[in-house]
Amino acid sequence: MLPISTALRHAEAIPLGYALTAHLAAQYGIRILAIKGMAHTFHGIRPPMVPGDVDILVDPSAHAEMVSLLARRGWESRGELTETHGFAGHSVTLFHPQW
Repeated sequence: MLPISTALRHAEAIPLGYALTAHLAAQYGIRILAIKGMAHTFHGIRPPMVPGDVDILVDPSAHAEMVSLLARRGWESRGELTETHGFAGHSVTLFHPQW
């Protein structure tokens, strides 16, 4: 009998990350949009591949709530909101130690 692994493989974790954020957003009435990664593959914008992360655009008025909902499920911030391409405080990177 093969041993059972409790670790998520990357190819499993990414789709589940999108599903988790979509579920939480729907449950709490938060507007989100999946961008880049799997969304581009789904729409044929790029060839099939497993992306490196989950990119979600969140309604700015619900950003703190969405981060809080994920934090309650074990997700941690890798730092404060960052500035990219002249957009101050537009993104945050979250990770889960068990993912």
